[in-house]
Amino acid sequence: RLAAAVAARPDDPALHRLHARALGAARRDDDAGASFARSLALDPNEIATYRALVEWLRTRTPAGETERRAAELGLGAGPTLFAIGLLQEGRKDRSGARAHFQKALEADPNLAVARAALAASLAANGEQLDLALTLAREARAARPSDPEIADTLGLVHLRRGQGSAALEVFGEAAGTYSVWSPGYAEALYHGAMAFETLRETESARRTAEFALAAAAD
Repeated sequence: RLAAAVAARPDDPALHRLHARALGAARRDDDAGASFARSLALDPNEIATYRALVEWLRTRTPAGETERRAAELGLGAGPTLFAIGLLQEGRKDRSGARAHFQKALEADPNLAVARAALAASLAANGEQLDLALTLAREARAARPSDPEIADTLGLVHLRRGQGSAALEVFGEAAGTYSVWSPGYAEALYHGAMAFETLRETESARRTAEFALAAAAD
């Protein structure tokens, strides 16, 4: 069914991503890799595709070979470096991940997901917050409808002590996410954090309750 859907809509990156996941589950690894590559060729800034790709690499590739396998998929220089950065981030190698996000941007300046990831990494460590804000704003300008990038910009504002600006962006992020996605609950939680920095305790509590209800976990 997915093969038929892809044949009917060959330029739909989300279909190629779903097809790749199904092929990977069927242990058709070469075909899965090709489908991931096609999805990223159509939309190199879709973080959901990278996450599905990284999950597949971790489950289907021996430890220590995931980066080599990623490099062999023919994703293109920028997406390959970004995917390797995500793999390193998953191993808690934050300095290695950051270096690869930077290299991904150098290889492809239009890679908004790498710009956002680098901004998030800097903000998480409280480093170069002016640069983090610039990167997050540039990523948002390139992908104005991407709720995850909006959430990243909000976190940078929060780290800079700009609670009102953070709250505005978190609200936009929550309004863009599907209510069924994990990101929706996370954006609400971040909104609760912003309310707390503004000392709006009751709003923070209520928003955190909504986040817990959305997460259902």
